[in-house]
This record gives sequence, C-alpha cells and structure tokens, in this order.
Amino acid sequence: MEHGKVKMWEKGANRIADLEVLPDMNKDLGKSSTHQLLTPSHSHMRLQKQKSISPEKNTLKHVQIIDEWEHFKIRFSINDPILEDAISHGDFMRIIGSTPKLGSQGVGEMEQTPPMRMSRAQRPFEWLLDKYGQLERPWEIIISFRNGELEFPNEIIYNYSKSNESGTSIVKEREPSRSMVIQQPETYQGELGKQGSIQWKNSQYVWIVNGVIDKADGNFLGGLYFDKIGDTKIFMGTYPLLQDDIFKMRDKGITGVLNLQTENDIK
Repeated sequence: MEHGKVKMWEKGANRIADLEVLPDMNKDLGKSSTHQLLTPSHSHMRLQKQKSISPEKNTLKHVQIIDEWEHFKIRFSINDPILEDAISHGDFMRIIGSTPKLGSQGVGEMEQTPPMRMSRAQRPFEWLLDKYGQLERPWEIIISFRNGELEFPNEIIYNYSKSNESGTSIVKEREPSRSMVIQQPETYQGELGKQGSIQWKNSQYVWIVNGVIDKADGNFLGGLYFDKIGDTKIFMGTYPLLQDDIFKMRDKGITGVLNLQTENDIK
C-alpha cells in the first residue's frame, strides 16, 4: 500500500486460507509442524484472525497466517521405520521428481538424474497421527516455488529411494512412481478443515492451503519384509505388491494375508 492505495498485487493464482487447520497461537504451537517447519525466514504478509471453534461455547482461537510474497512451499515427507538402526551407519532417504526444483527436467530424465537428499525432522511431531498413534520423525524435504512457476492443475511425478554415504546400497520403492496433482484454488471445498489436519495424507489431489502443501506419503515401500511371531504360525510384515512377493511368502508356508491397512493407506 502507498498513500492508502494498492501499489502492487501479487502475481499468480489466488491464495487459500483455511483457518480450521491452523494451530491456536495460545495453545497448540508446540504440536504444530506447519509453523515450526514451513514458516519462511522472512515474511511480507501477515494476517491474524480470531475464529470460533465452538459456537455453542462461544470460544475463540487465535491463529496466524504467514505468507511469503509470491511464493509457496511444498514439504514431501515419508517414514521408514526399518531404517532406524541404519541411520548411524549413514543411511538416508532421497527423492527425485519431474520438476527442476526436485532435481529433474521431466519424467523422462528421472532415471538418469541423481536424487536429492532428504533430512529427518528435527523433532517428533503429529505426523499421520491417526495411522501411527504416536509422534514421528519422518524424512522430509521442503521446496520453495515462486507463484506462476507451476501452472494449475499441475502433476508432479516423483520417487523415493534410500541410500548410504558411499552409494553402495540403493533401494527403490516397489510401487510405481508417486503422483501429486496441484488443483486450481477455486475448486477447494475445505478438504483439510474437514479432516482437521494440514497434511495431505497419501492424497494424489492437493491444494496450496495457507501457503503450503504438506504432502505426507506414509511408509517407504522398499521391499517385502516379514517375520514369524514366536512359535505361532503367524507372520507380520509389509504387504505383498508384486508377483515375486507372493512366491516368497508361499515358499515360507504362508497361505493367507490379513490386511491391516487403514482407509488412507488403500487410497
């Protein structure tokens, strides 16, 4: 603003503000991953509002939206509990995607391009809490995009893998490439507010909400692992995905599968 008049408008698509998923500034900041990890180091736009969260009790919460001028962020995150014991030996997660910000010029070049290294979250937080039931430290990478850098809708194809410092051990996911389709802002119908979380949980179709896309992709599916439980005839492990997985299970005497995946997993 200058002399009470608008001097310049942001370029790019309109923003989406969903106050329902923002933490209460007075209560919930310690639980929030969004403000801790996605807040820009310098901000040009700040908006603070009060939102009724319980009309019948007439209670209010204080929330803050922090946007970066003509930019938005995408956080890709994934969990690999099997990797816990190997972290001290230099194992880490990687990502490669079909956009230059994710290391590749397009889908056709992803196989020939070195993936980008991911880092573990600095502290445990409520990441896919309804799935894991506890605080987690997923592997993540945060990418900043300039407004207009991606046209909407825009599909980003990407893959996760894990490696070690020497590069002698590389494991890719069994699943085909993952896909994320960023939608036009005017088509948003409050999806995140309805689920009560800022995270897009194993979702293919996403929107930029409160300046971010928080893409939570669940478990890394690097291989088929299963172990027998004591002296029982029950095995526990990752789910079979390929025909070779079925053969491996058959060779161990497994004759049936009980699927314990959640509805979000199956999506």
